[in-house]
Amino acid sequence: MYKNKKYTVIIPARAGSKGIKNKNIIKINKHPLISYSIVAAKKSKFVDDIYVSTDGKKISEISKKYGAMVIKRPKNISDNITMPDSAVTFTVEYIINQLGQKVDNIIFLQPTSPLRCH
Repeated sequence: MYKNKKYTVIIPARAGSKGIKNKNIIKINKHPLISYSIVAAKKSKFVDDIYVSTDGKKISEISKKYGAMVIKRPKNISDNITMPDSAVTFTVEYIINQLGQKVDNIIFLQPTSPLRCH
């Protein structure tokens, strides 16, 4: 919590990428691509929760290993034409309605942009 507000990280990571197969879990410098976003979120003193929204089993396993919670994304928002905002909206609604948690602020991290400032 920061100034009595909760900060929730959402990382959308679809399994069926067309351009680069399994891009979210390809290893870069011995770590899966998605791990860089999770680790960066964990380092922030402001972040309360980290969620990965995915339809992929391997992405789920890796995300949990690195300390993120996983929300299974339905197939209808997991195709190659779905924009990330659909996954973020679904995830926020799931957190509020299914998990009964508060979401004040959303931090959206793309797993395909692993370079983060310190």
